[in-house]
Amino acid sequence: MDLEPAHIEDSSGRIIVYEGHQEDTDLLDRIGKESAPQGFDIIVDDCSHLAELTSRSFWHLFDNHLKPGGLYVIEDWGTGYTNDWVD
Repeated sequence: MDLEPAHIEDSSGRIIVYEGHQEDTDLLDRIGKESAPQGFDIIVDDCSHLAELTSRSFWHLFDNHLKPGGLYVIEDWGTGYTNDWVD
């Protein structure tokens, strides 16, 4: 999922690309229902670098779409905890 998703050639049909905002919980629910109705084993979040948006998607996905014992990874959040960052 991305605001500007890339076109990916995938003859297997296993790769599905969604366009949208990470804090759009309706879209996150749709993705979960279509891709992993029993829940995800692993979620990798390449986050927006804004704590408020990352927090919204994290709590929604963690509470509603991650299997018990699953792994949630927030990747590349190098600015999210610095004092001079916007949030």
